[in-house]
Amino acid sequence: MAGALIRGGLAQLDAPAPEAGLTLADRDVADALPFGLLLFRTGSGGTPVCSEVNVTFTRWANRSAQSLTGVPIPEVPLLNECRILLRYIASCLAGGAVPTGELAWTVKPEDETTGRDRYFSAKLAVRSGYVLVSVRDRSSEIKAESHLRMTMLSDDLTGLPNRLQFSELVETALTEREDREVAVLLLNIDRFKRINDSLGHTVGDEFLIALARRLSSCIRGSDRLARLGGDEFAMLLTGLTDEMDTRDIIARVQRRLVDPFQLSGGEVHASATIGIATTISSTTKMEDLMRDAHFALTQARNAGASGVELYKAQDHSKARARFAMETDLRRALDAGELSLAFQPLVSLRDGMICGVEALSRWRCPKRGLVPPDEFIPIAEESGLIVPLGRWALQEACTQMAKIRGDLLEAQNIHLAVNVSGVQLLRDDIVEAVSTALATSGLPGTALKIELTESAIVGNPERARHVFARLKALGCMIAMDDFGTGYSSLSYLQTLPIDILKIDRSFVDGMLESADSQNIVRAILSLSRALNMTTVAEGIETEGQKQALALAGCEVGQGFLFARPLDADGLVARLREKKGR
Repeated sequence: MAGALIRGGLAQLDAPAPEAGLTLADRDVADALPFGLLLFRTGSGGTPVCSEVNVTFTRWANRSAQSLTGVPIPEVPLLNECRILLRYIASCLAGGAVPTGELAWTVKPEDETTGRDRYFSAKLAVRSGYVLVSVRDRSSEIKAESHLRMTMLSDDLTGLPNRLQFSELVETALTEREDREVAVLLLNIDRFKRINDSLGHTVGDEFLIALARRLSSCIRGSDRLARLGGDEFAMLLTGLTDEMDTRDIIARVQRRLVDPFQLSGGEVHASATIGIATTISSTTKMEDLMRDAHFALTQARNAGASGVELYKAQDHSKARARFAMETDLRRALDAGELSLAFQPLVSLRDGMICGVEALSRWRCPKRGLVPPDEFIPIAEESGLIVPLGRWALQEACTQMAKIRGDLLEAQNIHLAVNVSGVQLLRDDIVEAVSTALATSGLPGTALKIELTESAIVGNPERARHVFARLKALGCMIAMDDFGTGYSSLSYLQTLPIDILKIDRSFVDGMLESADSQNIVRAILSLSRALNMTTVAEGIETEGQKQALALAGCEVGQGFLFARPLDADGLVARLREKKGR
């Protein structure tokens, strides 16, 4: 019967077991199995007794089969380490339910200094008053899983915890922090790419290993260092009383980075940018603390190399608001929520409107009228300035072509359209202008493209190439906000610029400030010498208008003449024939 139960366990435990003893063939099969088999029956006094055992289990238990046969279950090695297993075997022999799944337990070594834990699991099957126990030695499996987990949680290059393990460490620290504070410090090496590009990736890896050793010497025993990827390292700081406790560690990091790294590729100097978030200024959630530390690191990067930034909730609120506005602006472009306004440019000699500047306007359903100085920088930062700029150019040309075609008084009016420096870099401005002119029917001679001084000077060669092609289309070129940046006079002399626009900051103060008056006069003198037209922005008083006209400025723009108008308002103003 015992042999039949073992044979049934090897095949299908639920199949009817033949009423036959254990044959030699059955024994050979049982002994060859990689898992242990034990058969239990109820002994005298109701205690389960081992009646059969295979060689595999005797090898694990370091006992002979004869020494195990007839032994009460509490005395069976290895199994007696799992009390719940013993109870289940006794319960099954008494007619109780058979547990589903496997029961797992750990066996401690007799000598814990040299031995290792062993891991076993067992499944039970019942037939005709016997319980068959199949036992697996899971030690190799657990060891492999542990090794795999360590591999998954460790950085291959430095051996430090990786991003996944660091997140788990932060989670644990937050759970166990009690009344102490926790901080996450993120560190980026400034211009690390330069090391890889100049000395090679092998030396770059050598540098990262050396850096990991140095950073390890900066933290306390309770802190943890990790490499999140590339040149980004992270420190978990625990047991803090306030945010100022992070200063000592930051100071140690900065001191340790002063000394150059002696690498096979030569001497390397390094500095780091650091962002910090603590449970004081951030939250006690791992994801939020990591996010806020990354935000602080980004803020530190934006401030320049070697910066240190502590997370401030108000800064993040502003960033979230900017992101929300970016999302709304993207939707507004798709939904056609933007419109154009036209601000007249007026001849200071006779007061006639000689041109208009097209200005983008955004009336958001939930925000109301959003000022351009709020959404234009976001559009530039996000890249939305390219579709926004193309839309404004096409719409302005289309509306102006219609106004010129419908209104005799508008025949000589030119249109000014602003082009962002970001758009100059990322878009094919000439193609966009050519398409807008062709589809609208507006002649190129009626279009003036305005770029800021900084955009032109920042990319002089690209500007020169683009300007030459725009001039071939008949367009005029204007330098906007002249005087607010740094311009080389050689650019003014060599670039095909037709118009200089005097920034409103000089116009605002020219009646009270001798310096502003002198700057305006210098700009006007320069424009005359270079045969350029000048336009003064931001004229709001009659005195400013008269002073500019006397100084020789040809064209003015500002609230004195008109606020930005929609197309119908512009038509009405043009029919009046004068700007003011």
